[in-house]
Amino acid sequence: MKAGVKHFIVGAALLLFSTFFIPQGMSGFARSAARSEPVDAGSIVLLIIGVVIVVAAIALIARGHMLRYRERAREAGRRPTDLS
Repeated sequence: MKAGVKHFIVGAALLLFSTFFIPQGMSGFARSAARSEPVDAGSIVLLIIGVVIVVAAIALIARGHMLRYRERAREAGRRPTDLS
């Protein structure tokens, strides 16, 4: 497998996995706003878990992009830090 592809796949899977947490957390906030009640602690936890998963997915996708960039730079005979 080419460099960075595993990072892209795992990052995309994490983004899909985060959809189990973020909508439920947002639903808790919307419900409490509609009923003028305090927000459930579970909604806050679900949102925090979802945000952590999204941040991890973004980091993995960025790492995969960086690995692909380095591989392409090496194939072209340049140093990976050369931008020109």
